[in-house]
Amino acid sequence: MNNIGSTTIDDSVIEWLDSALDGGVKAGSIESAVGATSSSVYFVEIERAGVAERYVLRLHTNRAWLADEPDLAEHEAAVLVQARRAGLPAPELVAWHAGDSDSPPAILMTRLPGSVEILPRDFALWTAELARKLAHVHASSLPDFTWRYRSWTHRDTLTPPLWSLQRSLWERAIDRVASDPPGEPPVFLHRDYHPMNVLWQEGRLTGIVDWVNGCIGPAGVDLSHCRLNLLFMYGVEAAEMFLAAYENCVPGYLHDPYWDIDALLGSLPDPEYYTPWREFGLPSIEQRKLRARSEEYLRLLDGRY
Repeated sequence: MNNIGSTTIDDSVIEWLDSALDGGVKAGSIESAVGATSSSVYFVEIERAGVAERYVLRLHTNRAWLADEPDLAEHEAAVLVQARRAGLPAPELVAWHAGDSDSPPAILMTRLPGSVEILPRDFALWTAELARKLAHVHASSLPDFTWRYRSWTHRDTLTPPLWSLQRSLWERAIDRVASDPPGEPPVFLHRDYHPMNVLWQEGRLTGIVDWVNGCIGPAGVDLSHCRLNLLFMYGVEAAEMFLAAYENCVPGYLHDPYWDIDALLGSLPDPEYYTPWREFGLPSIEQRKLRARSEEYLRLLDGRY
């Protein structure tokens, strides 16, 4: 094991990292990033010719995820290349490693300036910028990808939540997603677009990060995933504001509530407060409030199909 900064990382990873950066790592610093949950993320800084170079290292250490998607590093590397080629504010790929018996799959990328901002001074402007950048992602050219959208909702096991007194409302929603999804033209998706995966500087959205789930699919998938996060973080009004802002950026776009219902059902059996929200300043939200927001949202969607 090798101790650099306040972080302990396997020697095999340090050797690969040092090789990828042509030296300097062992005299630099590596610190754990705040907010990472599905993988291990580190900030790497080295100095070369008196200039500080800043990178992000992601180690895919989630065994369950790797068992389902063993090509995670290859996938993320391809998405980063596509995002940069499209002129999107994404990190630049430096190197990637498929993983072996000594070290996990790894991605090394440049570190973008900016920081997560989930308590904006002007919520309307913040939401509009969030929507505008997502519209740019969807407007970029389609990559020649093997990675296609798939739902994260396990339809076979869906049942109305035990805590709800509105069983029929949930049953109608479950029946809705049991039908074929709407036919929509494919676009380039981030697939995990939400306030924790964008960076800001002086009120401007300057970076989009965490591209590991990027793929091709309907625009509504990205919209609904972000709307769900906004719903739980701030309430139904925020989710609606975001959709209106996106529709303003993409005239003629017609959002199908199917995608919102699919995303919401993916939060069952119970919506949860996402712990990293607290690390960036969002106060804890009681379970009963999250449940209430779920059903308020579902009633709204129920009236749209």
